[in-house]
Amino acid sequence: MLSPDVRALFEGPNYAHVATVGPDGSPHSVPLWVGVEGDRIAFLTGAWLAQGA
Repeated sequence: MLSPDVRALFEGPNYAHVATVGPDGSPHSVPLWVGVEGDRIAFLTGAWLAQGA
């Protein structure tokens, strides 16, 4: 269960970045929308991104 403070934070307009390292060692950073789905924090991508496919 999310605390009221955490829920209030994630129910607002939020963006995050998830960064990974590719096979060749290069960094890759993707912006995501962050929100709440029930009692879980959700990380949402767009369909045009590899993560959303």
